[in-house]
Amino acid sequence: MQNKLEGIIVALSTPITEKESLDKQALEKLISHVLAGGVNGVFIMSGTGEFGHMLDSVWEESIEFAVDKVQKRVPVLAGVSDMGTERVKERVRRAQQYEIDGVVVTSSYFYGLSDPKSIMMHFTEIADFSKVPVVMYEHPGITGLSMGLTEILELQRHPNIVGIKDSSGDFARFHQLLMEKDPNFKVFQGSDALVGVSALCGGDGAIVGLANIMPRLLCDIYLAGKTGDLTVYKKHQKRLLKLIELVVRDGTITEQSYNAGIKAALKALGIGNGLLTKPFLTPSNEEIKAAGKILRELGLSVVED
Repeated sequence: MQNKLEGIIVALSTPITEKESLDKQALEKLISHVLAGGVNGVFIMSGTGEFGHMLDSVWEESIEFAVDKVQKRVPVLAGVSDMGTERVKERVRRAQQYEIDGVVVTSSYFYGLSDPKSIMMHFTEIADFSKVPVVMYEHPGITGLSMGLTEILELQRHPNIVGIKDSSGDFARFHQLLMEKDPNFKVFQGSDALVGVSALCGGDGAIVGLANIMPRLLCDIYLAGKTGDLTVYKKHQKRLLKLIELVVRDGTITEQSYNAGIKAALKALGIGNGLLTKPFLTPSNEEIKAAGKILRELGLSVVED
């Protein structure tokens, strides 16, 4: 699986019903949409997938359903993050009942356990326990702490830790990691805006949420960066910056604005109903119309009100 992990992996959104059960019809439609758009992998139960709010039953059902519908066409990664190490291991145990290709896990969160020994213990125990490869997930916005470069370079030596998704937004640290990592350790960009430049600098791909909306655009940007075609990169990057307007509110991107923007755009495309798990605020009709306007400007067909 490690060699197949590259390119654009979509951090899949999770369509839900009014009672916050899984909207299987919408999820199947979304999976078909992203696969048709050329993504190289699917990450189910990501931050974009609202994993932290999902009932355990919906979390597990989503993994099982995604594996069944993807049908091994691309790797499927399952998010298993939780606060405690043993809680994560229990999620790993449940997720690997299905034919997933790997698990993705953040460092511990809520308690702010930033001691390097704590971080090392957490990931090492999980990697020792898991029967499938582990991708670490660096996301200070969720965990409240940032892993040190020293710890990442040490953890990459574990035979079952195959890569990292870096959503820190710290491109200088990202670039330094690319220069110092082992050749077989995969480093994925987690920021949509940095997909192309990360590929240009040697990144192995990106795990991003906007691939839910325009998967082909993200794949094209990654390829342009990987091949060093700056003319094509600039053309696609201009369109991506327009797409990023979906998830910006008052000049910033938050977990609320990002997930609401994704769900609004998906509804405008006719995928799902726009609902988010509580206490996220579901996008208003005005936000959905605004999302549709952005998508039309990018040449996409949207569902009329």
